[in-house]
Amino acid sequence: MFNDPRTMARAALDLLDLAGRPDLEVSTIMALELGAAMLCSHVRDWHDLGDWSPAGHEAFKAVFPEWGALRHIANGTKHAKSQIADSTATDIRDLSWGDADFWWGSQCRPNLFVMVQDEQRAVSALIASFANRYIEIAKPPATTLSEPKLTANLD
Repeated sequence: MFNDPRTMARAALDLLDLAGRPDLEVSTIMALELGAAMLCSHVRDWHDLGDWSPAGHEAFKAVFPEWGALRHIANGTKHAKSQIADSTATDIRDLSWGDADFWWGSQCRPNLFVMVQDEQRAVSALIASFANRYIEIAKPPATTLSEPKLTANLD
């Protein structure tokens, strides 16, 4: 289904759009944001079609710095810990004028905030920044896992 990483990035943006519905409970909004972060964190898997080398990982993170934070959010969601080192590192609240992501976060609804390099960042802004930039500059994959591969000599 998601054999083009740009489709995954678009799906993450679609989840953010759904989170903007006025009739949603805060828990549903947070679930949609975390789902969008999970999609973003896996964009690189499809971008590199299975090349999970450390060099490729660092190169991708250098081009898309928000991806590193989204990867940590997704991994923290998938791999629960019995104790959280700093329970004040996350927050659910509306954006305020002094926030680094005031112009880029989702307005008129609660946002999930996490600490990124000693600064509270809105997860919605990290997702929107990464996904929009990825869609803008990424080229279609050269091949996809769903395309048939020639394994025999056809002569």
